[in-house]
Amino acid sequence: MDDDTVLAAARSDPTGLVRALDRTTIDEVQRVPDLLRAIKKSVDDDRRAGRFLLTGSANILTLPQVSESLAGRMEVKAGATVNTGDFKGLGKLEDACGDNFKLGVVLYDGGRTVPFGDHLVAVPISCLWG
Repeated sequence: MDDDTVLAAARSDPTGLVRALDRTTIDEVQRVPDLLRAIKKSVDDDRRAGRFLLTGSANILTLPQVSESLAGRMEVKAGATVNTGDFKGLGKLEDACGDNFKLGVVLYDGGRTVPFGDHLVAVPISCLWG
């Protein structure tokens, strides 16, 4: 949502924008809270895992203007340790994407990068800031 044209489209017709997307990343999703309602509807209609990767610089679950929790529709991970169970959703996405899957990343509070197979890795969240 850093591109002004995409941001304007998302604000004017969030349902139309989401309807046109499949297996996509939406960065700074907190800038358009109405997208969450459209994503919720899309996920309810098509339960395939991994269709949307939502990222941003704010925790959307704590924003006052966000009325949709996406409970049962999204996975949020936070912790000081990481294990194979943390990659369950990414594993399903990798299976669904086949050769199109390039890399799955779990951010965690630890201090080192930990590989979990050929295309899955746990990375310290601190790497985002330096």
